[in-house]
Amino acid sequence: MKKNEWLNEIRGMKQSLVRMGSDCICITTTYGIHVVQLLEVVRIKADRSYCTLHFDDKKTLTISKSLKEMLRSLPENRFVRVHASHAINMDHLKLYDLSDGGSALLSDGARLPVSRRRKKEFLQSIRMHCFSKR
Repeated sequence: MKKNEWLNEIRGMKQSLVRMGSDCICITTTYGIHVVQLLEVVRIKADRSYCTLHFDDKKTLTISKSLKEMLRSLPENRFVRVHASHAINMDHLKLYDLSDGGSALLSDGARLPVSRRRKKEFLQSIRMHCFSKR
């Protein structure tokens, strides 16, 4: 492939998400193609039509995709929406705190609220995730 063809293909992929198996995804931004290891993503925070991925090394990556679009590209057994603006990687869940309506404590120290509407699905996800580790 010629350099110009390759550049045009990259430009056409702007802001796309490509799933590469179950362990990583490629996120194309205006800066380049980011190969993201899913195990390194602790949580995803939404802000309107943008998402910020928070990694276990405290770095972040903001992309112009909604949380709904982002979650479509991720394994649903691993990433669970706990609130209108938050999704978590179940591999990084350390504690589900029952006080104050419920919140998820993650490996990076973040404490995220679990909405009443999503609580039942979240508890089912905890059970499924724990049993799948056996």
